[in-house]
Amino acid sequence: MNSLFMVMMDSPFIDLRPFIAIILIGLLCAEVAFGFMVAVVISYIFRVKKENKPLVIALITFAFGAHFFYWWLSPSETQKAEKKRHKEIEAARIAAEPIFAEQCKKSGEQIYRTVENVDGVRLLKIWRGANADNDKPLYNDPQWEYAAWDVAGGKSYIGYFLNNPKNSMGYSFVDVRLDDNQIERYLGEYHGSLDGNLPDMVDTELNPIEPAQYAITFENNTDPELRKHWIAGTTFKIMDLQTNELLAEKIIFTTVDRSSSDYWRNDRVHHCGIYGHYEKELKNDVLQFINSVLKPREQKYGN
Repeated sequence: MNSLFMVMMDSPFIDLRPFIAIILIGLLCAEVAFGFMVAVVISYIFRVKKENKPLVIALITFAFGAHFFYWWLSPSETQKAEKKRHKEIEAARIAAEPIFAEQCKKSGEQIYRTVENVDGVRLLKIWRGANADNDKPLYNDPQWEYAAWDVAGGKSYIGYFLNNPKNSMGYSFVDVRLDDNQIERYLGEYHGSLDGNLPDMVDTELNPIEPAQYAITFENNTDPELRKHWIAGTTFKIMDLQTNELLAEKIIFTTVDRSSSDYWRNDRVHHCGIYGHYEKELKNDVLQFINSVLKPREQKYGN
């Protein structure tokens, strides 16, 4: 019940403190009165001497009053558990902070060569993040492989790289390497749907004659020592498959302080090597990096 009083005290809609004070005073008076009655009955049953009765009654009455204050002021089991949890979160945050800071020294971008007028790119891997086909984000699992970059995966990931009239980013086609080493080409425009599906206007073609020369891939950092502290990392790489040359790479790290049950997706997610916080900014940060290396051929959209 004391927890209920605390919730009511914190209500943002109305100041309930005067009413709660009146209720508490009433309850205190009721318990003290009940204690006095119990003390009188006990003194009568045990035939306490007349000269000792006031002391016995006062002690028993005081005990009932003290019990009320203990009941009201002592934290509930829920509050104790919550306090313990916050202490554990803070201890974990303090332990992870220097480790995360050390990893962040490795984060950032390295661009070795850029390419102009790129028509298409090849994806050597498909991101399996939120909304990926037949995949479920494991936000409360420290080992979740795709925790560092929380954006939609699957078909949406492919769509990110297609022409998008809204932000003038993307390429005319995207080649995807399939499990059997065949290549599927996606062509068309993508308008930013995050439901894991490509719009009908996107066409596909199997095994194009000239696959894209420039490739994009990534490696997720799943080091158990880092994941133990809820630190995840991803390295994005851009390559020239014709020369086997690394054109650029971008390293990002993410950590959380476990302030909610949705650990990898809450307001206290911290990034380094990436310059946005919300999903759209996170997505665009990586895509802008890729576009700055593999510069798309300028697209002309109709009115």
